[in-house]
Amino acid sequence: MNGATISVVVPPSLLKRKPAGYFTDPNTCGFVGLCNQGATCYLNSLLQTYYMTPELRRALYRWRYDPIRHGREDLCIPRQLQRLFARMQLCAKVRGAIDTTDLTQSFGWSQGQAFQQHDVHELMQKLHEALDKSFVDTSDAHLLSNLYSGRYLDVTQCKECESRRHIEEEFSNISIKVQGNESLDEGLEQFTSRELLDCELHCEKCERRCPVYKNMALTANMPYILSFQLMRFLYDPIRGRVKINDFFSFPLTLDIQKYVNSPSSSSNCAAGAGVVGPPGPERSATPMEYELFSVLIQTGSALGGHYNAFVKSFE
Repeated sequence: MNGATISVVVPPSLLKRKPAGYFTDPNTCGFVGLCNQGATCYLNSLLQTYYMTPELRRALYRWRYDPIRHGREDLCIPRQLQRLFARMQLCAKVRGAIDTTDLTQSFGWSQGQAFQQHDVHELMQKLHEALDKSFVDTSDAHLLSNLYSGRYLDVTQCKECESRRHIEEEFSNISIKVQGNESLDEGLEQFTSRELLDCELHCEKCERRCPVYKNMALTANMPYILSFQLMRFLYDPIRGRVKINDFFSFPLTLDIQKYVNSPSSSSNCAAGAGVVGPPGPERSATPMEYELFSVLIQTGSALGGHYNAFVKSFE
């Protein structure tokens, strides 16, 4: 492969049962790797996760390219992603790693940009926007939002009169602080806990500026696939961009229900505990349980490194 690095999907549950070299040989594992163009291991890891998502792959195969509606084929991201997935599935036992150049060229990238590590979150947004636009007026028009989008409340509460107001916002992933937390549960507790802001805001009820509490409250409108972005990269005024290498654990299953806004939050408000949010109708007490599906890992420093994907296989 001329020294190119290959990202390979590895179902973790099979690691202990397969001989050495099993996952690097497409003839035995049934999966195929993606060529690293220079610094596109992060892209390859994300693509492998999308490829192993059955709902997304099936929708992409159902989609039909229209040159009049979608423009030039070489610049149509969904078309190039469709072709890439087809090659990954049909050529697994015929050839080696698959080249991703056609896809990155549809992004408008030059050859030099393939040697620059881009932000994974921005790349996700770019792919989602391109697919959303192409799925308009099809049976999959709301697929991306149903799969990846949820809603949370940005809540502020006056410290003096305890009145509160909120703004409902959409999210595609939840940013969790690694520094100061040892687990995803601790990170979610911090994400949804309220804090006293350093500044004062105008309170309509008090008719003056008052100290305020602020917190984020998840709603029952949670996505089918819940994504978390671990904030391992921070900016230090002296050292610049740094990576937090602290230990951080995440469970195989996660019940998100305890972090979701509920009617009891209004009583917690006065006591200064729990998730704060507006009162609402009764919600089901059924656990909102998620199962770990994919992990993208960066090995290296804040200045550069290598990405790998560990993805659960449904095949």
